[in-house]
Amino acid sequence: MWRKIELKMDNQLSNNLNNSDSANKVQTGNQTEQDNIQSSITKQYKCKSCGGNLVYSPNSKDLICEKCLFHQKIQISNSVKKHSLNEELAKNSSHALQNEHKSIKCPNCGSEIELKTYEISKICEYCGSSIISQATNIAIKKPDGIIPFMFDKEVAGEKFVAGVKKQWLAPKQFKKKPPQSIIEGDYIPSFSFNADAVYTYRGVLYENVTVRDSEGHNTTEQRYFNISGADSNRYENILVEASSKIKQNNIDNILPYKYKDCYTYDDAFIAGYVVEKYDTEVKNCLQKYNKLLDANIQADILSKYRYDGVKSLNFNKTISNETYSYCIVPVYKFSYTYKDKQYITYMNGQTGRIDSNIPKSRLKQTLLVLLPFIFVLLFIILGFFAGK
Repeated sequence: MWRKIELKMDNQLSNNLNNSDSANKVQTGNQTEQDNIQSSITKQYKCKSCGGNLVYSPNSKDLICEKCLFHQKIQISNSVKKHSLNEELAKNSSHALQNEHKSIKCPNCGSEIELKTYEISKICEYCGSSIISQATNIAIKKPDGIIPFMFDKEVAGEKFVAGVKKQWLAPKQFKKKPPQSIIEGDYIPSFSFNADAVYTYRGVLYENVTVRDSEGHNTTEQRYFNISGADSNRYENILVEASSKIKQNNIDNILPYKYKDCYTYDDAFIAGYVVEKYDTEVKNCLQKYNKLLDANIQADILSKYRYDGVKSLNFNKTISNETYSYCIVPVYKFSYTYKDKQYITYMNGQTGRIDSNIPKSRLKQTLLVLLPFIFVLLFIILGFFAGK
């Protein structure tokens, strides 16, 4: 039976993937004309009613004029193109992208704006206009899909306050009154992979059981049992970041994204937001993709059994029908200072889920470390008195 499963990954795998980030960053560049975001130099959306700037509104899901609040509908399509991974790898292409910052003129006020290498769009710091840059000397590959922001910065701030209150390790004072944050909404480049997998597996799992010895003392034993089998599944939307501004573990901490709301890319969705172009080619994302795919398969195998631990697990897989899409996904970044230490916390711009990079109470962390030892001690004491 073919079925879709969500991404599952533990912290150790996340760290392993993150360690390869710097090695996998490469330069990208010229693509065919039809694949690039096309415009002369810069692009802005203007209001038909008053001539003001139009920006994307997550609340109404369309363009809204900053001056007169006129609404302009965005044509939405869920037809996101999927590319053959084998065909992409067969091209064996490596593109060159100029590695310097560039200056562009704001079409609204004429000010010179510095656009960093990784940026596609920016907000003019002088007049607040949204600028989508398409410098003619740098080709930018057009995304296949986009998951738009589903709420604005004001709502993001409210979700952040509500989210940190649910973090048990956060200090009480921090949860009661989080510090003021600088909130940035960025679209982050990523590749979404899909694959069919047929696999066989064999392993040894164990359950913890409590037994009473001849003297009446309770002890814990591990009872091992063998597992084996075969299955075939469809794995979809395995997300690998292709960004200079965020690492894989940051993305993993705010997953999942709901791909039913992934639309065909349109420039209108990024009006008013900062967008980063990818700097990691598909072929340099394969190591992360394969590790994530293996983690999904392993999690899918283990979900069939009731167990307390894994002694060994091996599987052989055959992969087919591998495809990918170049998508940009919404991320809010919260920058703030708490007790003289700077923090950056990321939030999923679609679901509101925040990552774990927040201040933590040392007392609660200590208790968390000691908790297993306390339970073991209590178990020994109870077992001792039960045997009398």
